[in-house]
Amino acid sequence: MLTNKEIKKIISQKTNVSGYLQAKNGHWYIRIVWHERVCGKKVRKQKWISTGMAIDGNKRNAQKLVEVYIQEKEEELASGIKVFDRNMTVSEFMMIWLKSRYDDKRHPIRQNTYEGYERKIKKYVCPYFDRTGMALVDMEGSDMDDFYDYLFEKGLSINTVREIHSNMHYALRWAKRKGFVSRNAAEDIDPLPTDTAQKGDFYTVEELKKLFEICEGDPLEPVIKLAAYYGLRRSEVLGLQWSAIDFDAKILRIRRTAVMTNHGTRFLDQTKSRASRRSMSIPDNMLQFLKTLKEKQEEEKELFGEGYMDNDLVGCWPDGSPLSPYFVTQHFSNLLEKNGLKHIRFHDLRHSAATLLLSNGFALKDVQEYLGHSTITVTANFYGHLDSDRTIATSEKVNSCLGVAL
Repeated sequence: MLTNKEIKKIISQKTNVSGYLQAKNGHWYIRIVWHERVCGKKVRKQKWISTGMAIDGNKRNAQKLVEVYIQEKEEELASGIKVFDRNMTVSEFMMIWLKSRYDDKRHPIRQNTYEGYERKIKKYVCPYFDRTGMALVDMEGSDMDDFYDYLFEKGLSINTVREIHSNMHYALRWAKRKGFVSRNAAEDIDPLPTDTAQKGDFYTVEELKKLFEICEGDPLEPVIKLAAYYGLRRSEVLGLQWSAIDFDAKILRIRRTAVMTNHGTRFLDQTKSRASRRSMSIPDNMLQFLKTLKEKQEEEKELFGEGYMDNDLVGCWPDGSPLSPYFVTQHFSNLLEKNGLKHIRFHDLRHSAATLLLSNGFALKDVQEYLGHSTITVTANFYGHLDSDRTIATSEKVNSCLGVAL
């Protein structure tokens, strides 16, 4: 596998590019000349480009185009395009793509998303293709099929394999666009198994009430109650600040998230998607809970004095320091086990909120907006079966009223 230094060298290679104007058939043409390293050898290449400009009166404009094409080619080569060894293995290429994805300023990704890509590539993709030593240019759809079969044999879930496939497909599309390969092997695979509708576990109203009782006074109390009440993601509830709560207008705004990276908790002024940026109404009971919580935090702030870490967080430790996402997950599980409650994941509080809405007559569209799903398709994949149950119950109710009249 290539080292980070070698990857950086490949991607950052710079090559001198020259451009020339030449008159031909009454029009200006541009000749771009550059050098590439192919299989370790320096190779001179050139490309002719028609400007479409007549010779008379257009020399200055044509010369400006020469400068534009020179700059484009330099940027192209600096990005690693065509600076490619035919013997480069799949593993080496995936690490190069990963580096390019991290450095992509036009399509930036969040740090935790990048780290998720990195983990999967280093844990599954590289070890498999390191053993085969397969060159990227030799990879075919059948090789991808063998790789996915290997992942399923290791016990990976359909969703995990699909995530890895998504990374591979995106990377190979990049390779094709850069001229590394002529075809995207990830497009030539046998169809992956389709997953059944995703169903999360959830708590009933009575179970939620019991949970609210046992979490009173616990560091996670505000985090648990807000997550269950509003169906917030862990990242959303841990990123919630007091400045996002308007007590007068009774509005809570989701605008910020907290994510776990290799360097600890990081706060982002962004949400998972545009739809996740949403505003929620605060009823009187929740409003009073939040006011009491804020008063308590003000007392703690005074108690800790200069030692208080004022992050303006709604859910935090008594000294104001942020709660770790990992701690939330682990402590929540321990809290349930200690008090004899059914085990669910912290994320299942979000499912509980959705289930509560659907069971009380709200439509999938309402749930989509409440949870901040990007599309109603996402909501339907998770909760379509619950919506069907609600429709069946409604039909039975109608039948009890009108059935005798048929």
